[in-house]
Amino acid sequence: CRNLTVVAGVVPSLRPGFNTTNVRNPQELEAGCCDLCNQAGDVACEAFFTGPKRELCVLYPRGSVAHTSPMFNHSSAFRGAVPQPAPPTPPPAYPGGSLDQKLVVLSQAQADGYGAKCLDGSPPAIYYAPARGAANANNWVLYFKGGGWCWNEASCASRSTGQLGGTGSLPLNLSDVWDKSSGPLHPNTTLNPTFGNYHRVLLWYCDGASFAGNIANPVTNTTGNTTTTMHFRGQQVLDSIIGFLKQPEYGLGDAANVLVTGCSAGGMATYLQADKVCAAVANPALAKCRAAALSGFFLDHPTASGRPLTHDNYEYMMHMQNMSGGVNQHCVAAAGAVGCATPQQNYVHVQTPFFVMNSMLDAYQMGNILEVGCTWPHCNQTQVTEMAAYQQSFRSTITSIGTFSKPGNGAFLDNCVIHCGEQDYEGFNTFTLPAPGGPIVMQAALSKWWEGASGQLAADHTYIEPCTLAGPVDCNPSCSTSRPASL
Repeated sequence: CRNLTVVAGVVPSLRPGFNTTNVRNPQELEAGCCDLCNQAGDVACEAFFTGPKRELCVLYPRGSVAHTSPMFNHSSAFRGAVPQPAPPTPPPAYPGGSLDQKLVVLSQAQADGYGAKCLDGSPPAIYYAPARGAANANNWVLYFKGGGWCWNEASCASRSTGQLGGTGSLPLNLSDVWDKSSGPLHPNTTLNPTFGNYHRVLLWYCDGASFAGNIANPVTNTTGNTTTTMHFRGQQVLDSIIGFLKQPEYGLGDAANVLVTGCSAGGMATYLQADKVCAAVANPALAKCRAAALSGFFLDHPTASGRPLTHDNYEYMMHMQNMSGGVNQHCVAAAGAVGCATPQQNYVHVQTPFFVMNSMLDAYQMGNILEVGCTWPHCNQTQVTEMAAYQQSFRSTITSIGTFSKPGNGAFLDNCVIHCGEQDYEGFNTFTLPAPGGPIVMQAALSKWWEGASGQLAADHTYIEPCTLAGPVDCNPSCSTSRPASL
């Protein structure tokens, strides 16, 4: 998704400090087209191919008709297109609420005590909202922020100049830089009844490798006449944040219940870091530490043309950032560091009770792993067939891993073509899957698993979309509220 042109549709200033410019800054574009759309909390997005490897991304308010403008010719905006049905009906009115976390940046002394640095050398940061009510005083959500990865030194150098590479320009309110309409981090207890009153912490992502890198000395990259100094210290960033939160002022050291979660690159961090985090917060009062990864199971799968792009990217990043100590250590002991570069490989060895929340047709994976090359649902039959095969591969791969059926675990695997829908009202409170007692919504499935007894049967908390994509139409009607996705 390089060479993007971002064009404003009819996006008004929806709240102070929120406008088209800061929906997504240019330094973050390489994180992916779908991330570009998903980062915009109150807007939707459509992407159209306008030339080889070039896209036009148009942002517009959810529910608007900006995308029907005659300036966009759907029949010629993407390769191999076939006529498609009208767009789905917009979702019901959103019941309301913005993320309420406030910025807390670790002091330089606190960061230096762990050797923790973002890519640009700045100290780590969190966005924090305290628990509400005495009953939740020791209950926590620890949420790894996502935002893609930097696959090589040059892309890490570019990333280091933006908010995904440092904390120096972050605003006070999380909602001004990253606002999501639902999910386990949200304060609205109508949308998020189980976790809405917990301590809710977003761990700001600023290392480019899912909190896993560990290079002692600075790394430099020279592009043209510009030399950039970077720091690959993701492990120390995570250690410093956990240590900071365990101070009496916050009280994580006395936690009774902890959910470790995150989406996209933060979902990958959940696979890599869940065991480490749960070990770090262990204390006599800890009753429950569990993990739920959102859109983080990135399949180790070739592109539609057969290139091992994803495998090669993860392996290079593993070596570049020396991630061997920052991935699941049971995996490293069993397979060596090179065998633990992907979420798929780490999941095999996760000991923490684990709930997988993922689309088997995840939009990021369709565009950046499979490289199917269309804008859903404007895909031709060949592209649909490639996607359906990927769905089957995803299902067979994850269900064959022993962790999937291990007591205490569970999963919600839909096939809605969206990335990180678990963070938004359209996904978390809308997507449904078949269940023994009748269809179950994503949010209810997560809560049911969380509230279940230790060692509960995984089969009692596993929900998998039974239908397979046959044409350019969602086979699960609850997917119809999801946004168009560039693949």
